[in-house]
Amino acid sequence: MIRSLIARLSVRSASTPQALESLYSSKMNGNQQPTVNELLTTLREIIHGFEETFVILDALDECKDRHELLAGIEEMVGWKTRKLHMLVTSRKENDIEEWLKPLSNEQGKICIQSALVNDDIRTYVHERIQTDRGLKRWQKKPEVQQEIETTLMNKADGM
Repeated sequence: MIRSLIARLSVRSASTPQALESLYSSKMNGNQQPTVNELLTTLREIIHGFEETFVILDALDECKDRHELLAGIEEMVGWKTRKLHMLVTSRKENDIEEWLKPLSNEQGKICIQSALVNDDIRTYVHERIQTDRGLKRWQKKPEVQQEIETTLMNKADGM
């Protein structure tokens, strides 16, 4: 995640950020890998070069190395810079919720997994089953359509 953020922000800069050039040269022009702390320091310096930075991390629950990701988020929140704004999304998972709980207040937390969202998903799925050309063969089989809709709704789990 940190490398990706550095890469994306560096592309947005008018020229290669000095912090990135310094990191690169300190690692024998890319022949050595930087540590996570070095990457975080570089990212912080790059962010300070912008007026504001918005970071959106979607689907934390799908990340393979959650511990590293959550530790990086915790570090970034700890910078307490007004230039950095973060939005993270995840399905409700205990480990993620416990890690993020001390990092935000209740006003900063929004649960979008609700009956209203399920209704919207159901409406969308139903409409697609009725009109999608790829599903045309099922249009005269309401029991199959119902099974498709039910299965998709159960798997969507409010997302």
